[in-house]
Amino acid sequence: MLQLLNILIILSLINASLTSGKIVGDSDVESTIIGCQFTVKDYAFGCVPEDISKSFWECSCIYEPIITSIIDCFQDFVSETRLNEAIEEFSKYCSDTLEDRFELSRVDLWDIYYNGSNYIIDPVDKDDPLNDSTVPSNKTFYVPIKLDQARVKMYYNDMRIFNYNLSTSTLSGKVICYYWSIIFLGFFFYNSFVHNNSLSLLNKNRKFNKTIINKVKKYITIPNTIPNRHHFPCSFPILEATKIFSSALIPSRLETIIVTLYIILNIYLLVFGYQVNPKSSFFPTVPDQVARYLADRSGIIALDNVPILILLAGRNSILTWFTGLPYSSLIVYHKWISRGMVFNALIHSFLYLVISCENGTLGSSMRESYFIWGVIATLFGVAIILQAVHFLRSRWYETFLIIHIIFASIFLIGMINHCLEVGWIGYTVASISLWALDRLIRLIRILKFGIQKATIKLVGDTTLQLSVPKSCLKPYPGCYVFVYFWLPTTFWQSHPFCVIESVTDDNEVSIFIQVKEGITKKLYNYVQNCPNQAAKVNVSLEGPYGVYYNLEKYKTILFFAGGTGIPGPFYHLENIIRGTRKNNKPSQDGEGEGQQKQQYLKLYWSTKKLKDLEWFHNELKVLKSSRTATSIYLTREKDAKSATESGDDREIISMMEDGTENTHLLSSENSTFLSTKVPEEALLKELETFIDISFNRRPNIEKIMKQEFDSYQELGSVDRSIAIVFCGPAIMCDQIREVVAKLVDNYDQVIDIYEELQVW
Repeated sequence: MLQLLNILIILSLINASLTSGKIVGDSDVESTIIGCQFTVKDYAFGCVPEDISKSFWECSCIYEPIITSIIDCFQDFVSETRLNEAIEEFSKYCSDTLEDRFELSRVDLWDIYYNGSNYIIDPVDKDDPLNDSTVPSNKTFYVPIKLDQARVKMYYNDMRIFNYNLSTSTLSGKVICYYWSIIFLGFFFYNSFVHNNSLSLLNKNRKFNKTIINKVKKYITIPNTIPNRHHFPCSFPILEATKIFSSALIPSRLETIIVTLYIILNIYLLVFGYQVNPKSSFFPTVPDQVARYLADRSGIIALDNVPILILLAGRNSILTWFTGLPYSSLIVYHKWISRGMVFNALIHSFLYLVISCENGTLGSSMRESYFIWGVIATLFGVAIILQAVHFLRSRWYETFLIIHIIFASIFLIGMINHCLEVGWIGYTVASISLWALDRLIRLIRILKFGIQKATIKLVGDTTLQLSVPKSCLKPYPGCYVFVYFWLPTTFWQSHPFCVIESVTDDNEVSIFIQVKEGITKKLYNYVQNCPNQAAKVNVSLEGPYGVYYNLEKYKTILFFAGGTGIPGPFYHLENIIRGTRKNNKPSQDGEGEGQQKQQYLKLYWSTKKLKDLEWFHNELKVLKSSRTATSIYLTREKDAKSATESGDDREIISMMEDGTENTHLLSSENSTFLSTKVPEEALLKELETFIDISFNRRPNIEKIMKQEFDSYQELGSVDRSIAIVFCGPAIMCDQIREVVAKLVDNYDQVIDIYEELQVW
């Protein structure tokens, strides 16, 4: 941290030296006021301030000889057309400082000036050879004086530079907001107009699609930054003791590019755009100037980041539907903006700590409430980053969430109290407003749904089914909800699960829960001890959230699911089948179908045991009368005979048998489906009539993809577009990304991916 800070200061010094001494812009009223005020403070007047904490302005605002001297100074440095503006601004300084003690209007100030202007004297005794006109006399004055213009000009220039750097710092903070606004507007424009309307155009311009669009997909939008590592966590432990902080989720390549540009922009804004005065009267050295300006700029940039990171964190974030981005991408940006904010806050706090130590004012500063609250906000910002590391978040999510909310609340309180005195309270108000709006909308959603009596039962070794009356909920493919279980040990928690419409009851929605740790384990233990391993529970649903993808425009759709990740892709598939049946009407002779566009649908599902199909067989039966080609891979069944031999319930081997890290997932990977149990032999016999079932092997994703792409490449039709929808274990999803990125530029058809896995 110190080394990086030194580099930033050195780079800032180098850049500042190129602009040292330059003054930009026209005459500045505020700089004139400060220049005159600093100069008048160099003289001794017959005024003793009542409040020592307000001594800088008090006498200037109430002692008429000083008021006359300052207004006379204004006339030397401010154009006639702006004199009234200068006096109004001066009056505001006095009013802000003295509050009710200052009651003079602009007219009153002019009257004081006119009454005292005839008594203005030159403070320098020109007959005394020891006096220097640039050095104030050590006399005490009881009448107005003519302020030394050279000295006023010196302070004026220093203030102009100070204001320039402050304005540039304010603009730097806005640039951060502009950057993210451009990013999100870009996603909005692409997903709303380009992506939805370019399919037919790209189908007709295959060469352009292959050489340009598919190249972009290959190298930018589809691949992982690190091969096979996106949702599956990476670990880079230098020492065993650092393992807790080395586990991390790596953004996709597109996300990495966006985050990297943000980091580069942040550093650039911290380093460039300073002006310094080598002969400054405010600061003893140029490094002191740069340290102060860097401290101000880093603090302002930190504040500008806060509304954005809060906007990204909300479940109900407007950016979800505005940009079409999945929640997992918004969380990636939330994390990195948070880190950028804390990085800037640390620089701000550290430099002001150094400045206070150098000035010998640390003791008095620590007695100021704004200073203490600033320290508190920074410390809790750092604490938030440390407690949000993947290792802790993925293992003790409920604990993480509670601590995260508490720390974030304290951080915001600290920021409010800090900004109330130093300024920029608008950023804080915006941040709190966004946070409050998110909570309000969530509360409205919960109240609108109400509390419903739901049925929860154990339907597999590690699978729970939750059947909930629909109430006002309107689910759609790709959506998820936050479930509140009103039980004594879980009422204060809410957890995200995939939700789909029941295929057996139109008035219910189904949520299927994979038992892991935390609340799912508590529910599992609760249901196990109930009669028939089923119970009635009061629940509330908040949602639905998530992005809906229009898959009807694609000629071919490939669905890949792993384990309990099947509901998400299935909901999309079932929605297409339902829509096709509704729109395809028989012809007049009673044979065939209407003119609805025929789609090629293929489902590949990899799961462990035949018993895993028991709770999903009703949903699979929906595919029987459709044109969907379905392949299921039972990876831990040797063959059909051994799969149907065991009649006893098998023990729970592990909460995460897929070999993945314990990642907290927000998706259909957390969810499964239920149906009534049927004998395994009969189940297998029924499913094999319309499903290709393979035993003791996993799907070769690359081989399947290549075969599918090749077969459609050979078709002569114009529309050969392919959509790939997938959800499952993190490592499977990362592999699909890797394979598609590897193959996509070998083909000229449109190939798009839609990932249902969301990482919380």
